[in-house]
Amino acid sequence: MRRRVMLAVLLTTTLAVIAFFVPASVAIHNAQKRGELLELEREAFIAAGRLANLQVNDTQELRSILDARHPISLYSINSRRPCGKFPGKQTERKN
Repeated sequence: MRRRVMLAVLLTTTLAVIAFFVPASVAIHNAQKRGELLELEREAFIAAGRLANLQVNDTQELRSILDARHPISLYSINSRRPCGKFPGKQTERKN
């Protein structure tokens, strides 16, 4: 009898700990993902601000903007990439 009670307590405790850690790990993962996305949005905002203030033929400043921490490309209206490294052709988003 004592063995069964001990086994039931141990099993209940194990299930309770697992039930706590699964949502906690999902919440931590989502928080890290949001943080990375926020950092990427901030860097994109900075790059967009630098591009908005760029002189017409300032290729040196354009290269410094494009060679930032994340690869950035500029596209023309007809989906060609005149500047940048990645990706090769602009892809359309499907909603």
